[in-house]
Amino acid sequence: MPRVNVDGIQDYVPDAKFDGKHEYLVSCTGAKIHESTGSLMLTLTVEDGVDFSDGSSPIGRVAIHFVSFDMSRCNEDWQRKNVLKSVNEALTAFGVELDGDSFDTDEFLNKTANANILTKKDSKGVERDSITALTPVAE
Repeated sequence: MPRVNVDGIQDYVPDAKFDGKHEYLVSCTGAKIHESTGSLMLTLTVEDGVDFSDGSSPIGRVAIHFVSFDMSRCNEDWQRKNVLKSVNEALTAFGVELDGDSFDTDEFLNKTANANILTKKDSKGVERDSITALTPVAE
């Protein structure tokens, strides 16, 4: 059986987990429409916030946030309302203006918002940092 060498694997330490209880200042460093889902995909980088319980800093951590605006899967009014709520939350948090019923994804770039972040397992059992709430930065 072939042996595989992975430099640095012995020194690997998993990232500390976000507990969802604290608000972090995040900046949007990427915004695009995801090819397979059609959702808005925001790349958010932590700029400021409380240190983790192990003393490590969250600054520089990256979380991907998906905002679905696909109404084709909404069979009930409450589903449609949740989609609109999610889109409005992202637009409001980053101060992105609507032009009629549309917006430009580039308007998210380099803007900041507050985010509650929780590390949780996805459907495949992989731990991911998930945004549970976005709010505007107080002026």
